[in-house]
Order: sequence, then C-alpha cells, then structure tokens
Amino acid sequence: MLIPSVRFFFSSSPLHLSLFTIDFFFSPHLPPLSLFLSLSLLDGIPTTINCANYVYFIALEQCHQLQSQEAMNIFVKEMLNLHRGQGQDILWREQGSCPTEARYRAMVLDKTGGLFRLAVGLMQAFSENQTDYTPLLNALGLYFQIRDDYVNISRFVSLFASLLFLC
Repeated sequence: MLIPSVRFFFSSSPLHLSLFTIDFFFSPHLPPLSLFLSLSLLDGIPTTINCANYVYFIALEQCHQLQSQEAMNIFVKEMLNLHRGQGQDILWREQGSCPTEARYRAMVLDKTGGLFRLAVGLMQAFSENQTDYTPLLNALGLYFQIRDDYVNISRFVSLFASLLFLC
C-alpha cells in the first residue's frame, strides 16, 4: 500500500508549484526572473491566486481518495503549518522587518520543513515503518530554505550592484 501515497505526493508537484506561485507573487522586490512571478504578471493577481488555491484543493481531493484518515490528518496538519510559516514570511517581507534567528527557524520549520514532513508522513501512513524522521526532515527544511534565501539575496545584491554600475 505504499504506492498510492508515493503517487499522490509526486503527482502533487503542482501543489509545490502553487506554493511558489503565491510566494513569488508576494515578492515584488525580486527581479522577474522566475516563471512563478511571471504568471501573476501575465494572468493577473486574482487569477494567479485562484489557480494556486485551486491546486491546493486538487491535492486535498487526491489525499481524500487515498481513503486514509491518517493521511488526511497529516495533509491538513502540514498544510496548516506550511501556510502559517509562509504567512509569517510574507508578513516580515511586507513590513520590512527582520525576525530573530529563533523566529526565522520556527517559520522555516513550518514553511519548508512541512513539505518534507508531508511527503514522509503520507508514505508512513501506508507503511509499517514508523521511524521518527522529524529531526532529519527539519534539518533538510532548514538547509533548503536557508540556501534558497541566500540565493535570492545574492541575486538581489547582484542586480542592485549592476544597476549601480549603470549609473
């Protein structure tokens, strides 16, 4: 029974795309180098948000079709964590405020760590393996988010430096 949850997670890559769409939509200070930001520019803000939200519900429907209460509980829990973390990230970005390291780590564990916990949790809902991988998954979440933030900051600094050079 491991196959349905694996198929669900990997077929839910549009879910990950929809998260990026919303995340990049709320990043006006980033250069329009990504497909995700371009979607909101091409299709408009309301259509982009509606489409991303629609994909969330497609993923929820697919999870429901697995007919596992445990899988549904994991999905709902991690999607709530993910949106709580993403909301915190958006709030800090919009306010131009810098969180403490502890608050940043907590946000990342919700936002990015939630995707890792979602994938493994769904697989474990159909497996006899109930090993607690949470510390590893949280470490992966921290690594990927810190790396992603570093790359975004580097791009912004590089763009700013090139604009200064033109002046």
